Amino acid sequence: MFEMRKLKKKAEEGDAVAQRQLGVKYLNGEDVKKDITEAVKWLKAAAAQGEKFAYARLGLLYEYGEGVPQSDAEAMKWYMLAAEEGHPQAQYSVGVFFEKGRGNLQSYAEAVKWYLLAAEQGYGEAKEALSKFQPAQIKDPDVQYKIGSKFNIGDASAVKWFRAAAEQGHVLAQDTLGIAYYAGLGVGKNIAEAKKWTLLAAKQGHLDARGLMGKIYLDEQNYEEALKWIKPAAEEGHSISQDRLGNMYHYGIGVPKDSAEAVKWLELAAAQGDEDSADLLLTIRGRR
Repeated sequence: MFEMRKLKKKAEEGDAVAQRQLGVKYLNGEDVKKDITEAVKWLKAAAAQGEKFAYARLGLLYEYGEGVPQSDAEAMKWYMLAAEEGHPQAQYSVGVFFEKGRGNLQSYAEAVKWYLLAAEQGYGEAKEALSKFQPAQIKDPDVQYKIGSKFNIGDASAVKWFRAAAEQGHVLAQDTLGIAYYAGLGVGKNIAEAKKWTLLAAKQGHLDARGLMGKIYLDEQNYEEALKWIKPAAEEGHSISQDRLGNMYHYGIGVPKDSAEAVKWLELAAAQGDEDSADLLLTIRGRR
């Protein structure tokens, strides 16, 4: 009871967090007799001072008509205030209101916007809500890519969004789809499809995609084409391509063996943290 008196004193002195905590205690009947009227009073006092958790609680009360008249408009008002302050559950609730058209606010684009924000904070229900959308409902390629990025690349849910964005020319989606086909992540491994999507990204200048084009040709033992992609990417600082070029010169793959060139490119890659290059350099220098 001492702690309760102390909390109430702080609330009465205007402490917003204490006001919200006191409101929740009245709401749940914790350490005090349950009293919805008192709960709403203290939550609104906290909300008047911008306490985001109080905003979210009030949203719940108005959504379900607990201690206040049920009102989608009032619920949305409080949820939106909390959501704009970064409250993930409120962001999810705003998304639900937009998706379901509650309060005459139907908008898939707005629903996805708020679900994405909640998902970025690890709110699982938001991610689940995103998985139920289809690309035909959300046609903006940037948004399609963002949705795909919320799932593991090996998940079919991710692939459908990356494909939708890639088909509209989204370079990051094209690169990611190429990787998926190259490694068999979420789709069957298909080098022809990997080459198709990676090439589209590479032609837009995407450095990782240019490096992967080199690797695809290297796998095919088409060393002339591999070098055309790997060397320019390495020259632009792509560490994986620098490592591959160093290996090509070290082992004489598609180029004459050249220890100096090998060391040059391996050192550049190692300086960027490439451990394989660092290991090969130790071997070359006889330190292993």
